[in-house]
Amino acid sequence: SRPAPLRVGAALGVGLAMAGCTLAIPPGAGEAPLPALDAAAALRAFDSVCGAGLPDFTRTAADLRGAGYIARPDTGVLYSRDADLSFRIIPGPAPGATCDMTFGTTEDAETVRDVFADIGAFGPTDLGNAALYRGTGALVFLNAPITRGDRTRINIRLLAER
Repeated sequence: SRPAPLRVGAALGVGLAMAGCTLAIPPGAGEAPLPALDAAAALRAFDSVCGAGLPDFTRTAADLRGAGYIARPDTGVLYSRDADLSFRIIPGPAPGATCDMTFGTTEDAETVRDVFADIGAFGPTDLGNAALYRGTGALVFLNAPITRGDRTRINIRLLAER
């Protein structure tokens, strides 16, 4: 079953976005870091934003802005005010629209992979570990983590249903 639509509330109150291998710096960089997310909270955020945005994420960016996310127009990244969490909606056509989520965690990458396995069975591909999102035709890519200091940055992308 598909997750409930995006709601302004606990699921969003829970950041760096990746474009290739380049890290984008959120507004207010240099200030005290926002709280890290544990993998379970990150999975709930992914489901409530990206999963709920299927099949094409047409309302996702507007919903995030309405929920108080800070938009950075030059990159298209939307940053949470409350957690080390960001989203970016990448328009299609090829490979189609994508919902990209990046979060900072203090948990190890293996723990994150184990929790995110709830989405579906991930297998290695040339583009990262991939799975079908919760029995849909939408592909999920869980990219290699990047560790800096005490935080590990995890990037996960959901491609629109084909």
